[in-house]
Amino acid sequence: MSRSSSSKNSRVYTTSSALLLLFFFCILRLYTIFRSDGSHGRLSNNYIRSSNVAEENYLHVLKLEAPNNSLISIVASNQQINDHKKLENIKGGDVFISTPSSTSNPNHMSSYNATEYEIQLQQSLKPLHNVSTCTYMHMFYAGFCNQYSMFISVIMMATEANHSQILLHGIAWKDTYGTNHRLRHDYFFDVVHWNAYYPRLPRFVTYDKTLHNEVTLENVDAIRPNLKWNIEYPYMNATKPYSIGTKNKRVAWVRFLQYTKQVEVGKRNRSDAELLMMKEAFKPHPEIQQIIDNFKSLHQMKDLLVLHARIEPDMQKHPVCKEYKVLNISDIVTMIYEKYEEPPVSTVLIVLNREILEQEADDTEIDNELATHNLKVLNELVSKGLWGGRVKVVEAGSALAKHSGHKLYSKYNSLVGSIINFFLAVEANIFIGTRVSSWSGTVINYRFYKEEKMNYFYQPKGLDWVTPPLVDHPPRFIC
Repeated sequence: MSRSSSSKNSRVYTTSSALLLLFFFCILRLYTIFRSDGSHGRLSNNYIRSSNVAEENYLHVLKLEAPNNSLISIVASNQQINDHKKLENIKGGDVFISTPSSTSNPNHMSSYNATEYEIQLQQSLKPLHNVSTCTYMHMFYAGFCNQYSMFISVIMMATEANHSQILLHGIAWKDTYGTNHRLRHDYFFDVVHWNAYYPRLPRFVTYDKTLHNEVTLENVDAIRPNLKWNIEYPYMNATKPYSIGTKNKRVAWVRFLQYTKQVEVGKRNRSDAELLMMKEAFKPHPEIQQIIDNFKSLHQMKDLLVLHARIEPDMQKHPVCKEYKVLNISDIVTMIYEKYEEPPVSTVLIVLNREILEQEADDTEIDNELATHNLKVLNELVSKGLWGGRVKVVEAGSALAKHSGHKLYSKYNSLVGSIINFFLAVEANIFIGTRVSSWSGTVINYRFYKEEKMNYFYQPKGLDWVTPPLVDHPPRFIC
């Protein structure tokens, strides 16, 4: 064979090999793209890999059966996918499962897209055929933290009864001290993120008149749902959906008190469902989280101390646990200075009900010198700051919600303000509250299981560090 012929064959062979390698590379690349975008381009990359989960999570595809064999989306992590106890009996059409969205991560709110989130929400809420669905028909009541306790109770009742799905329209939060309206859960909390934790937590689903034919719902999209039973003795007989609880409207609160008492005396461990809620699953709606993030950005919050100053006039009249009360805000500030000679943070958020304080302090017919003093000091703190002006003092809550420009949240600013304050307190570097308040107790309990241990109660003797490193449980609420 001539040298030219051999060289020509070599070039052909080399070219063929290169083309073959290029072909396999393209196939591999297409496969990789397909695996990382199982939603066919509809989902953001935030749903493919989450930056706020310790281990790497990738898109998973499971075979689940949805109504009418429709395509639905459930969010889950590797750890949840490996839990087959509730998945092994589910069969049918395709369900795409992705990792928790970074819309629920406060450090990544710039990636939030309302249209994309709504698509994910509608897909995530679609009910599965062959798993047990339940509903709770009573409205939550009282302040936000008491309502949160009732929410925990409902989740635990559903879990203990082996229900995998909860009808969304039965979970209603009360805009206490505001409109007093009964408001649907998914308008205020991140349900896409929550449903990531199925099957470790029951997932929320929307009403389906075929699957849930023992209840009626006038308007499936209404923020104030009107869910009603259409069978007799539903608390005993209902199966589509099942009823959790009893006819007693206080059942969730009563069950929660029984549960916490059993935990405190060592008769049972804290519920896995509650622990998962506190550590990861329970988050505000992304649009409320956006309000929080914008607020933090506006005030350039690098670090934060939250003070729950429960010094309003109603606490002056509160008859219980007087030995733990500190009602003069100046005394609380003195305790903080005694503990921290130098500023531990750049910003202090004071949480209280300013409206109640102002009403009593400004009422000429009421002689409440302490309320007048507290309001004056509060205004001075906000205007001048702490530690000689080196630390900014701010307020959030209902006023922030009211002036947020959000059509819905400005209307329901009492509930939303409570949610804002709660999650700011949960995320703070330092929290200082009072043993007399269930709000302070709930925040410290939540923070304890998120490994946030800088928690104090102010008491007449000074600040009491209630969650030092060697403590294995949060303080008991005794008031």
